Formats: sequence, structure tokens, C-alpha cells
Amino acid sequence: MKPLPFASFLGALSALCLATTAHATLSLYDAAITADSGTLAPTAVLSSPASVDGVSAIPFDFGAVSGSSTIEFIISGDPVGGGQDGFLAVGSNATWNLRYEQWNDTGQMGFTHLGVADYLFTPAVVSPEAPTHVAYQFDSTSSTMNVFINGDLAGTGSAPGYEMPTGAGFLGAKNEAGDEGMLGTFYRVTVYDSAVDPAVIKSHSDAFGGVVPEPSTALLTTVGFGLMAFRRRR
Repeated sequence: MKPLPFASFLGALSALCLATTAHATLSLYDAAITADSGTLAPTAVLSSPASVDGVSAIPFDFGAVSGSSTIEFIISGDPVGGGQDGFLAVGSNATWNLRYEQWNDTGQMGFTHLGVADYLFTPAVVSPEAPTHVAYQFDSTSSTMNVFINGDLAGTGSAPGYEMPTGAGFLGAKNEAGDEGMLGTFYRVTVYDSAVDPAVIKSHSDAFGGVVPEPSTALLTTVGFGLMAFRRRR
């Protein structure tokens, strides 16, 4: 058997490091959500990754949500491969929904009141491709939808009479048939029946993306042996 080329070895090692980091940062996010649950209890959570292929949906119960509310997502996706638009979340009150990509091939996040308007954010918020912490925060008093990207306020929109998803619904598509589906992965979803404070949203985002774990002893050993083997072959 031929020895593994050094470039291939580095590629495999990089993939292993990324997998280790992703797992660790999701664990840190979960820990942050649990730590806050005493005073900020979610109405629903998605705690294991689930993917959609543009023609499928993830059944999800958002719990009892009304008025001011917040939904945090950790997602990745492909707005080009997913088609003309892509639903992010829709509840039993299906007249209102959140969009990973707003109609029609905008490449931007948004939200919709069916029969009324397809809303975009100001400034524009690009549909994320790499794993990203996204929080939709609706303030019913001011009828304002805010979106936070990796903990920072990225865009706002006016939405009089809007309702956030509540009850049984779907992630990643309009309905069970997968209509208007997005292409991507939901790593985590956390739903709150309140407008979560921006500082708390930031702390949750930082827990996911702000800490890179130290490599394990086993990983360092693998690197060492791999480099030694490569040098011996030269």
C-alpha cells in the first residue's frame, strides 16, 4: 500500500481538527443555554444536528410563543443551490414565517407575512453559508424584527402585526412536502417566549464561536507520528 501523501495527511488532519472544534463549540453553546435556563427557559430546543436537502422538512414544535420572542439558530446553508427562496422556520400560525433566503433569489435573510409582504432587513443580511449563530428577535411593542449574526445586530425591519412561529411546524421548508425548502443544516435551535437581551444573545453566540478548544493529547500524538513518518520517507 502506498504511503499517504503529505498533502492528503494534512487534509485529513484538518478535517479532524474541524470536527473536534465543531463538536466542542456546540457543547459550549449547550452549556450556556443550560446555565441560563433558570431565569431564561426555552420553550423548545433542537439539540442534535439535522439537515434539509431543499425538498424535505424537519418537524419541530416551537412551544407556546406569543408577542415578543426570540429564536436562535446555528445553521449553515447554500442559498444558490437551494433555489429561489428557502423557509427557515414556520409554526402552526403558518401565515407568518422566517426565511433563510427571501423570495426571489435575493441571497438575503428575511421574514414573511403571507398575503401582506416579504420583508428584508436593513441593512441587507446575507444568507449564511458557513456555520453561523443567527438570532431572530421580535419586539411586539415596537413591531420591530431584529436579526443578530454571530452575536451582533446585523439588520432590522418593521413588521406591524407580525407573529413569530408557535406550536407544531417545520424547520427548513414550508410544509411536510418540503415546498420552498432550504439546503443546509440546523445544528441547534433555541426558542424563547421573550425578546432576549442582546447581551445574552451575544454570550450564547460567543459560547458557540468564541472559544477554540486546545488539541487533545491523542491529536498531538497523531500529528507527531505523521510528521515523523513523512520525514523518514523523504
